[in-house]
Amino acid sequence: YSIQKDSLLASMKYDLDFNGLNNKNELHKYLKEKLNFPDYYGANLDALYDLLTCFEDNTIIEITNFSYFKNADFKYSQMVLNTFLDVNNEQIGVNIVIKD
Repeated sequence: YSIQKDSLLASMKYDLDFNGLNNKNELHKYLKEKLNFPDYYGANLDALYDLLTCFEDNTIIEITNFSYFKNADFKYSQMVLNTFLDVNNEQIGVNIVIKD
């Protein structure tokens, strides 16, 4: 998958590796830790969307091994992918790149 906008000079970059993530609970725990989400993070796709759209301009989130999570939990991975697409399309300055 490649969800990518024009390249921007990143003021903040996050490298996420989805290898080893087997379900939505593991995913949300991992995202909360790696993206420094607050304690009140709701660990669901609505909360994920809300917090990702609060990121500053010129933020890059690069995800590797998305296919591992896709193979472990196909249905939820598609919902996560749609959330990332929504953020990429609606939040100017946030660039989510999925590399596999």
